[in-house]
Amino acid sequence: MAFLPLRGGFIQQSQNRYDFAHQTIDPFDGFSSVKINAANTNYQHTEFANNGVASTQWNNIATEARIELAHKELFGSKGILGFQVTGSTLNATDLSTNSYAVVPQAKSNSSALFWVEEGRYGPMKTSLGARYNYLT
Repeated sequence: MAFLPLRGGFIQQSQNRYDFAHQTIDPFDGFSSVKINAANTNYQHTEFANNGVASTQWNNIATEARIELAHKELFGSKGILGFQVTGSTLNATDLSTNSYAVVPQAKSNSSALFWVEEGRYGPMKTSLGARYNYLT
C-alpha cells in the first residue's frame, strides 16, 4: 500500500453534544405521557493552509428544546400537542485578520407549536396535523 504525501491544507475539528431527555407516563388525567428533550451542540473546525498555518476558524453553536404532551384516546383518536424551540449561531473567522471570512456571523431562532392526531374508525385510519413555525 502506497501513501501519497500531503499536498494541501487540512482541518482540525471537534464537536460536543449534550442531550437531556425525560418522559413521564400518565402525568395527569386525560394524558398518557409528557416528553421533554433538550440538546446543545458546539462544533468547531480550524482550516490550515498547506504550510500548516491556521487560516480560518468555523464555529457553530446550536441549542434546541422540545416538549410533547400526548393525550389518551378521545372520540376515537389519540394525539400529541407540542412546542419546539431552536437557536443557532454560525461564524467563520479569518484568523490572519480576525474578521469574518466566507460568511458573516449568522444567528437563527425558531419556535413552533404543533398538533398531530391519529384515529382508527373501523377499516379507516385517519391522520391530521398542524404546525405553526416562527423564524427569526
